[in-house]
Amino acid sequence: MKLGEILIKEKKISKDDLNAALELQKHNKDKLGKILIDMGLIDYMDLVKCLSLNSIKPALGELLIAIGLINDNQLKQALGIQEKKPQKKIGNILVELEYLNKNILAQFLSVQTSAFLSTANNPEIANGHGSISGENQSKYVGELQDGIMHGKGIFTDTDCRYVGDFYKGNFHGEGTMTSIDGHVLHSGEWKDGKPI
Repeated sequence: MKLGEILIKEKKISKDDLNAALELQKHNKDKLGKILIDMGLIDYMDLVKCLSLNSIKPALGELLIAIGLINDNQLKQALGIQEKKPQKKIGNILVELEYLNKNILAQFLSVQTSAFLSTANNPEIANGHGSISGENQSKYVGELQDGIMHGKGIFTDTDCRYVGDFYKGNFHGEGTMTSIDGHVLHSGEWKDGKPI
């Protein structure tokens, strides 16, 4: 299913909205996600959540291009470096090249991970201490309320690790996010899944 169809199915945009965005795309050649965001019809959280509800986790580079934070050439350069050093994560390479700052990387990783774990729940352990496994090897271990991350916990997936406070499924309160290769992306206060 294409992005426009997914967003219509999830009732984030109408068919008229999609047609208007596709018409704009003919003239400016931007990615559809970026156009819809620029039009004020969706935000990047809508984009990631809609994709996650349809079992699609966009690669970080694709997501950053879709909303216009990096361009194709910047991603190609970063992928070229990653090909020579496969242990390096694409997000860290983009930060090292100064195409992206650490806070934006942390924010995008938190959006990706929150969206995916919000679609997973554990009805067996509604309250107390437990674990939730989500898409793409994501896992949460910690306090749960109504089957979602709430309280102190540790979230890990293939891109990052977050240790700290959660509130209603989001990173919220004090916490530290590191990339899997150990770079600290943000340590400090979080609100509604975003570093502050």
